[in-house]
Amino acid sequence: MMKKIFLIIIIQVIFYSFIFSQTTDHKKLRDDFYSILIKKIGLSAKDCNYIKNIGYSPVFSYILLYIAKETKIPIEELVKMREENGYSWQDMCDTVGADYEKIINKAREDEIKYNLRFPVETEGEMKKSIVTVPKKERGDKK
Repeated sequence: MMKKIFLIIIIQVIFYSFIFSQTTDHKKLRDDFYSILIKKIGLSAKDCNYIKNIGYSPVFSYILLYIAKETKIPIEELVKMREENGYSWQDMCDTVGADYEKIINKAREDEIKYNLRFPVETEGEMKKSIVTVPKKERGDKK
């Protein structure tokens, strides 16, 4: 009986250490990713820290940060558009009068130029970052 209890405890320790290491690895990869965005692409450190703590996926965050950089709109305003109105990236650009296609193309060029590697998103990031269809395509009148 003691052997079984000891074995169960050992298995639990191994299991929880594996989960902790996965979480730590993801956090490090995510932090490294945002460091690259700041150093190589010139995105704002303040904006990167703000968006990183919201919980969007790295890809979603990258495009949102790029829109903020190109439009000079505070990242907080873009997040508010997303959180309160469910705006897509294109909706945000349309609202502020920016050329969505041009911004996306520049973001993709930098992604290729700097060989960006996006960390795998967690389940929570995936749920928070579901890409929405632009209002034009949904048929909304707003």
